[in-house]
Amino acid sequence: MIAWLPLAIVAVLAAPAHVDRVDRLAAALERSAPRYLDATTARAHAWAALEAETRAVPAEALLGLAWRESRFSPLAGPRGSYPVAPAHPPRARVYRCGVVQADARTWRECVAMRPLTAGYRAGAEQLGRWVRACHGSLRCGLAGYARGWTAVRARDYRTAAGPLARAAALRMEASLRRPSDPSL
Repeated sequence: MIAWLPLAIVAVLAAPAHVDRVDRLAAALERSAPRYLDATTARAHAWAALEAETRAVPAEALLGLAWRESRFSPLAGPRGSYPVAPAHPPRARVYRCGVVQADARTWRECVAMRPLTAGYRAGAEQLGRWVRACHGSLRCGLAGYARGWTAVRARDYRTAAGPLARAAALRMEASLRRPSDPSL
């Protein structure tokens, strides 16, 4: 009994303060995308997104972006999905990789975005730069993330509608229900 006690203490101390939020967000995520996520993968995505969120980039926006860009596939890469890294990767100036299709300069960086936490963190950093460039507007930042300066200069935010709508729905559903609800 005493042998496992240090492991239990480490597990409790290492657990983030937002465990309840992970549970609620994972339940909402699983209900919103049952075709792509089961309970385990929904929880993994919720955890990784919450770990990567910043003040300017909420986890729900990252999850909406993941749905839009890759349908929650961490194996997504340029021109398709790569379950195994190819011996001769596709050539590109900039690779769009990982669960949120963040920019990578090399194929090695692209492959490094496969773990969910790394992919969501890279997406949060990139989206955060766009939000700062847009003076704090998440809507403008998402448009810049998707279509670059062309969309930002033209104030064409149509590409932000999908991820923002999904983020709002996830936030609302996660705040209304608890995972222990029998109505789930």
